[in-house]
Amino acid sequence: MELRLFNYLVERKDLIQIPVYPFEREWTHFTSMTYIDEFSELHGKDVPVREALAGQVPSAGVGTCFSRRAVTALLADGDGIAFDVQSLTEDYDIGFRLKEKV
Repeated sequence: MELRLFNYLVERKDLIQIPVYPFEREWTHFTSMTYIDEFSELHGKDVPVREALAGQVPSAGVGTCFSRRAVTALLADGDGIAFDVQSLTEDYDIGFRLKEKV
């Protein structure tokens, strides 16, 4: 289903970020459930607001689609390297870099 959505939107958007919702887990995985629930709730609320206010969204790493134009811009900006694997905040960095370039 996500690929259909990405395919539909990629002609109009260079970065597509969809919310990531958790699968049900056993109660013994309480810590991971709390993190995953907070992550999905934040993205369900925060991402649409950021797009409306700033015109850009941060990449969460997961649930993200890049257009060919976006990847080409990242490659040009990174001297042939689109994704900086040394950066701990690469996903947010990508969102800001694309906002400036595309």
